Amino acid sequence: RLEDHLADLRATLESSHDALLVTDSQGGVLHCNHRFTQLWLLPPALLGSTDHALWWRHMESLVLAAPDGPMPMLRP
Repeated sequence: RLEDHLADLRATLESSHDALLVTDSQGGVLHCNHRFTQLWLLPPALLGSTDHALWWRHMESLVLAAPDGPMPMLRP
């Protein structure tokens, strides 16, 4: 069933240690895992939006606000 496959997919995304963001072919946000929300300090209001431009502005603001360049978590 489709619901079972979706539940399996969500469980797989959540079990990853990596921060994952899933978008559609137009860039609309479909899903992100908990690690992604932690890494990017996503506010609850943003989590309800599929507008990728809002997400990028939020992430960009965090990178630009870092006093020593990109946030340490983004460095290799």
